[in-house]
Amino acid sequence: MDQLLQLLTNIGPMSPALLAHLRSIIRPMRFKKGELILEAGTIASHIYYIESGLVRSYYMLNEKEVSNWFMKEGDLFISVLSFFRRTPSVENHVALEDCVCWGTSYDELEKTYELFPEFHNHGRIISNEYYCRHEERQMLDTSVSKSEQSNPAISKATLATLSSGEFVGILADDPGKKLALKTFHAEIVKERVEVGDEVLPVVREVSPGEIEENFRRIKREVAELVDSEMLRIMRDPVLKGRVG
Repeated sequence: MDQLLQLLTNIGPMSPALLAHLRSIIRPMRFKKGELILEAGTIASHIYYIESGLVRSYYMLNEKEVSNWFMKEGDLFISVLSFFRRTPSVENHVALEDCVCWGTSYDELEKTYELFPEFHNHGRIISNEYYCRHEERQMLDTSVSKSEQSNPAISKATLATLSSGEFVGILADDPGKKLALKTFHAEIVKERVEVGDEVLPVVREVSPGEIEENFRRIKREVAELVDSEMLRIMRDPVLKGRVG
């Protein structure tokens, strides 16, 4: 709690009465790795400060998880619209590792504002910083416009002319090693081999259930790899600065 109170004190001086009140309403909260802190569809009831650990926010789009942000030690995190408007959250918050947090509820925070008008300035500055960071993430995400993102690299007319075995694509080059030709149109040619009446041996029987399980396992491993890499990036100040 001392780290959080120091952060608030750095924003502006607080009276002994306010400090004592904050100590009474801010409580420790621990979350295990993988634990869902906030589930989409529920109303965010708390605002948290991370003493140790890493938290990820994501939402679902076309049955896929899309990350909003990652928060680490020393950060405050909250579902802003859900918390302040008391509406169901559209995002999920999950602990990427064991987390030690300090938090207080919406009702306790509102009561603090009523009892200690001096705390309004702290809340305003924290909210401004949170929204500024959100805006920075949005700017990084929209360096290419939404309409441009939705435009296919290959026209539908070109795709419509393709026959079975044909494929097209565009390659991205390196600024130091530019490619003269970036687009390609190719065809897979299978060499026909006459095998007569020979019956190829069955190496192994594979059931639809095994195929499904392998697909889900690979999907889990890819998600774990992404999470582990994001954790490494968020721990490195240089790498974190490159992703905002």
